[in-house]
Amino acid sequence: MVIIFMKAKEKILPPVRNTMKLQFSNVQNLANKVDEISLFLQRKPDQILCAAETWLKQNEPKCSDDNHPFEKDGFLFISNPRDREGNPELGNCGGGVATFVPKSYKVVGEPQKFNVLTIDVLSVDLEDDQQNRARVVNVYVGSDPSKGKHQEELSI
Repeated sequence: MVIIFMKAKEKILPPVRNTMKLQFSNVQNLANKVDEISLFLQRKPDQILCAAETWLKQNEPKCSDDNHPFEKDGFLFISNPRDREGNPELGNCGGGVATFVPKSYKVVGEPQKFNVLTIDVLSVDLEDDQQNRARVVNVYVGSDPSKGKHQEELSI
């Protein structure tokens, strides 16, 4: 699920001529789809790509925000892997979110990252060349290996 909040430079929004383009994909293991994702990014250089189920781990060099293969494709790679170290019941793989932002956008502030059991959230504030801002929130709610135990605890 991706949520977008937009705010124009002016208080009254002018007619929208240029729109933000966004794509969402459940990649189910980003590490083995680097070539496919790179090809997609090359074909859609102006689109923001939000990915779920990256299956990356917190300590993997491949999920470093500063030095990632996708940086060479003209995109900023921002990742929030699922934290399994404190939650061994979550298993070895699954979960995690990442957002690929074209370098034509400026990232405003620090991305916000949040994980609770099988819920992964990544929020990125962006600004275009006309100083219009948007917040892109990438949310993944995975299945619970304990068959609903945590879902009941988190229900509102």
